[in-house]
Amino acid sequence: MAPTSASGGSKRTARGRSCSTSVPTAQEALPRSLAHFERRHRADGQRGPERRTSRAGDTQYPVLADEEEAALNREGYRLLAEKNTKEAVRIFEQNVVAHPHSANAHDSLSDAYEAAGDLEKAIELARKALDVLPRDPSKDQALKDRVRASATEKLKRLGHPVSGPR
Repeated sequence: MAPTSASGGSKRTARGRSCSTSVPTAQEALPRSLAHFERRHRADGQRGPERRTSRAGDTQYPVLADEEEAALNREGYRLLAEKNTKEAVRIFEQNVVAHPHSANAHDSLSDAYEAAGDLEKAIELARKALDVLPRDPSKDQALKDRVRASATEKLKRLGHPVSGPR
């Protein structure tokens, strides 16, 4: 089932213009945010993201190259450091949509939900990170080891230790 936008309506800006107050889901915001991300990187003289296509339900989403996954992850943690958890969650959700087999993307989203106070979602995503880990396409074993340690420690800290080998 595809998530829908949060209901909202509209309001007037200071200049009297009408604007929507609905909040898009991560899937709806993904193309717009990726376009902003591409413009910013091209303005910095970097090449834009390499794109492949991933299919989620009936909607297609661009899949970013590994370095772009890492860049979105850094952006999410920058937002967390600024205490902007709502925007960090949105960025990390986009990373998970674009990289559904990345354990690191799931673990980072788990960190954001923990910071936002949604511990049930944080636990769910930490478990998901551990479940995805064996199929994670990353060739960086050190990163996989850090993700495993992070998710395992987080589950232990939140009172849901992992039983058995992972």
